[in-house]
Amino acid sequence: MKPDNKDKNDWIEYAARAGYSAKMVVYTLLGVLAILTAFGSQSSEQLSQKGVFQEILQQPFGRVLLGLVAAGLICYAFWRIVQAVKDTENTGDDAKGYIKRIFFVITGLIYGAGGVVAARMVTGNSSGGSGGDNTESMTARLMGMEWGLWLVGLLGALVLAFAFVQFKHAWKADFISKFRRGEMSQNEIDASCHAGRSGYAARGIVYLLIGVFFIQAAWTTDPQEAGGMKEVLQTLLQQPYGPWLLALVGAGLLAYGVFCGFEAKYRRTRLE
Repeated sequence: MKPDNKDKNDWIEYAARAGYSAKMVVYTLLGVLAILTAFGSQSSEQLSQKGVFQEILQQPFGRVLLGLVAAGLICYAFWRIVQAVKDTENTGDDAKGYIKRIFFVITGLIYGAGGVVAARMVTGNSSGGSGGDNTESMTARLMGMEWGLWLVGLLGALVLAFAFVQFKHAWKADFISKFRRGEMSQNEIDASCHAGRSGYAARGIVYLLIGVFFIQAAWTTDPQEAGGMKEVLQTLLQQPYGPWLLALVGAGLLAYGVFCGFEAKYRRTRLE
């Protein structure tokens, strides 16, 4: 009997949903850690992806839980590559479409690298380096290349562009068109819109600052000026009304985790 085409790619759909579920866990915990840090209940040193992984490890059955998160992040990396190769988002064959598909691959590799870090922590083989140290060492290596300063500056500009894409999603709520809204109640649609807007706005702020950090590193030829998630959240904490700023961004990151939960359940993922 010929297999039903509808079920042929179920395993890809399961991988995608596992990936969105892993993102839900990571962003929800990151948001919670940011809020706890804002009110003095948590060290700012934990404000990173690796800090989230360490927090998971400390829970009952932590290695099992972190192993599931690691597998989910690797599944998400696989899904992003499928999105690029199969053009699941109908980006088209023009230059803009190919840029979006390249972006899918890049973000997939980033999340896949996070999954590998989590897996290494499960097995006890983590190198122990912090996110900030890794960012600085990467920036230093780039600066050591020919045209390295321009590469770092270009990287900063690309991150800034990505930040404004996040703000666009927050403003337009265009992400909701990718959901199977026929299966959602109106309350679920409204909740996913609110969570998505808040989450994308918070991500926009984070990536805006990361882009500025890279551009500043290129301008000053100092790799220590570069920074990632932890440096952004620590910088927010050091500003006037810093705890409130950090709590606000933390709430947005938590909301993005909730949004990823809606994606895990309702986002369109089946290949046509």
